Amino acid sequence: VLGDGSIILAPTKLNVFPIEFGSAGPLVGPIGGGTRIHVSGKGFRNWNGRLFCYFGSDFNVAEVVDDSNIKCNSTPSFESISRSSLTVPFYVAPASVNEISTTMSFTYHYPEEINSIFPRAGFGGTLVTISGSGFLVSRGYRCRFGEMMTNAIRISDDKIMCIAPSLKPSAVPVSITNNEVDFVEAGSFLYFHELSIVSAFLQGPPRTTVKVQLGHNIESLGNERKEKNIAPPS
Repeated sequence: VLGDGSIILAPTKLNVFPIEFGSAGPLVGPIGGGTRIHVSGKGFRNWNGRLFCYFGSDFNVAEVVDDSNIKCNSTPSFESISRSSLTVPFYVAPASVNEISTTMSFTYHYPEEINSIFPRAGFGGTLVTISGSGFLVSRGYRCRFGEMMTNAIRISDDKIMCIAPSLKPSAVPVSITNNEVDFVEAGSFLYFHELSIVSAFLQGPPRTTVKVQLGHNIESLGNERKEKNIAPPS
């Protein structure tokens, strides 16, 4: 079982029609459906327009990409989920096949709810905490800053943490995922210009003046030089 919920299977021939399956994933998604699932194998081309992805008793038409790849979207779950998740059999078959023995399954879950992201600004390497509810156990969470993905650590069912990747100064959207297909928006993160101190010198009593010249990373803001008076230590 892979971190995104995919299950790798030994190739299995189905006697009812000449198709071989290799792998499928992700096999976890929200109860509202719409999770894009990729299934690999052989012999799909001859069944173009006649294959269906089954999620328990519900199904969707499979899209045949080529002879060895198909894609389909998960159906919404209309069954009551008394716990945090619900697992149903998953398989691909023509409409004429009512049931196929399979070791594959698809797990539905309630979408995570996000309450806050902290801090909301910083630099690459900043440790960011995302708080909310419904973070699943044993799922490979990841955070996305703009278009860049980074690994996340699940701390509890209401908190995950990830490290902001290095990006150019700007405000970027932040989202989380447990299958790298479905994302939940978490807010935004503002990347600061990184400052570098080039020089500093002191001038004596009665007050000490510290002058700081900002390095080249701040030049795009107008080559500003900042001065700040600081009282000498007592």
